[in-house]
Amino acid sequence: MNRDAIYGVKAAVFDLDGTLFDSARLWSQIDIAFLKKRGLYPTPEYKRALAALGNMELARFTVDYYRLSDTPEALVREWTDMALFEYEHNIKLFDGAKEYVLDVYERGITVVAVTSLVRELAEPCLARGGLLDIMKSLITADETGLSKTSPEIYRYAAKTARAETKACVAFDDVARAVQSAKLAGMTTVAVRDAVGEGDCGQFEYADYVVDSVSDAPRLFAEDAPTSDG
Repeated sequence: MNRDAIYGVKAAVFDLDGTLFDSARLWSQIDIAFLKKRGLYPTPEYKRALAALGNMELARFTVDYYRLSDTPEALVREWTDMALFEYEHNIKLFDGAKEYVLDVYERGITVVAVTSLVRELAEPCLARGGLLDIMKSLITADETGLSKTSPEIYRYAAKTARAETKACVAFDDVARAVQSAKLAGMTTVAVRDAVGEGDCGQFEYADYVVDSVSDAPRLFAEDAPTSDG
């Protein structure tokens, strides 16, 4: 366990897939199955695009990249249908993730989720994991029209939490999202990719790099204790 602590935290901003949800392998399987039906395969460039784009943004990219006749809306529906049963019944939180988030909440820190998932997938898994009711807000890239590759979605998250970005800690497993949160002014905790895919190997914008959320520094709402010297 990482024994570092972060003080003066007003809000904790959690990514879902790959950070709280053990779901990366599912999406790899969906990507392969979806493209295989069309006689295609996921290229390294496509995999990099998958990491931080919201569903609709990714759907537009996919249609352009593979020159598909499908509409972006049809792709989002197909992906959601392929994943829905798994998110409702089988996708689990990483070991220790629930306990960590509950500890944050019980310390009076506002908990926010920022995700590229559609709400239809995120909410059932959060509810089954016992975390939905403690979330101040669930911010999705599609609903806000903001990408996790932009600091704006993190500024928006801070606003919904009624906190300055400098008093927020963001957790993510994707390097570009970590960079965006850092550029927004947040303290950043990078969670190493569980399956070794995507662009999450270079965390130059991370203040902390951990193997799992349960290894992250403990968060405290109050300022750091002072020494009597």
